[in-house]
Amino acid sequence: MPPDIKVGIDWGSASANQGGTGVYVRSIAEGWRNAGRSFAQLSGRPAGTMDHGGKSALSRIANGLRDIAWIQAGLSRAARKANCNVLFCPAFLSPVLPSLPTVVTVHDVGFLRNPRHSDALYRRYISLSMSMSLRRVSAVITVSNFSKSEIVRLLAVPESKVHVVHNACSAAFTTAAPAGSDEAVLSGRGIRKPYLLSVGTLEPRKNLRSLLDAFALVRSRGHANLRLVLAGARGWGYDDLLRRVSKPDIAPFVTLTGFLPEHELAALYRQAQALVFPSLYEGFGIPVLEAMACGCPVLAGRVASIPEVAGDAALLVETVDTTAIADGITRLLQSPELRAGLREAGPRQSSRFSWARTADETWAVVAAAAATTNMQGLRHD
Repeated sequence: MPPDIKVGIDWGSASANQGGTGVYVRSIAEGWRNAGRSFAQLSGRPAGTMDHGGKSALSRIANGLRDIAWIQAGLSRAARKANCNVLFCPAFLSPVLPSLPTVVTVHDVGFLRNPRHSDALYRRYISLSMSMSLRRVSAVITVSNFSKSEIVRLLAVPESKVHVVHNACSAAFTTAAPAGSDEAVLSGRGIRKPYLLSVGTLEPRKNLRSLLDAFALVRSRGHANLRLVLAGARGWGYDDLLRRVSKPDIAPFVTLTGFLPEHELAALYRQAQALVFPSLYEGFGIPVLEAMACGCPVLAGRVASIPEVAGDAALLVETVDTTAIADGITRLLQSPELRAGLREAGPRQSSRFSWARTADETWAVVAAAAATTNMQGLRHD
């Protein structure tokens, strides 16, 4: 293994993504920096070009073309110019013909499992690009055992080439808040208790329409003072969600905060009745860990990676069933003992995951790739 390793990170996903992928790459970079690792943040594409929820088809095509030019030509060139000897691509895409050993993180394959939940142009682009690039990368990292099984099965990547390195949550969610600070955050955002919290990009795969319908059903069951807070940036398909939020049965009781900084999000977790995370598909599910770290009870779907991440510290339900979601919420609201048990179990479960460990394990995979001499990478001959 080379004694001196310098990693080039495709930094576009860190600047363009406010969701889990952005948290992932920024957290790994922080871990490497704290450990004295040598790396370069390579950024040559305009921030936001990976946004597949653009305002028009023309803008999405233009963004896609810029993204292709950066990943397929500019990225490797920038890595060599920065004297890097290995490339780390943390957000699905990597050069089809890499000139350096390359490691790519594939967080999930939701674009294949649930094609109707993503923009068609983005889906075609990422499917074609990955089908070619994964043949030649030195290694693939993914964030859960569930995602590994999906990648091996659906993308035909050899199992030995896929390494599971779990995500974690920021220390901001385990730090005690100064007295009165949570109330100040809620007041500043116009949020009144009691409320349920949902966290994540506002897009179809998060199953928020079902959550809104379940919320209306719970309110009709005698919880008329209950409110719902949706915290997250707007994603593809947001307009359909907005139409549901605007209906009079729930409109006065739903707050959309947009993307929140970590200290505000932690305050919302701590004061919520529960996090409700009814996503239909996740490669990991960072909000589940964040909520647990804050001692917030979690209701989530019994799907994909969620049972792996949540363990026995969450109430899991069938999220394809709106009534099941409503029944789970009702059970939480009516059982102080259940909420107390989840508040106690959550921090223990979240402490099993650490960004420092994620950074170290990722570095180990990247360092091994730097030692490889076979630039042909993965083959499917």
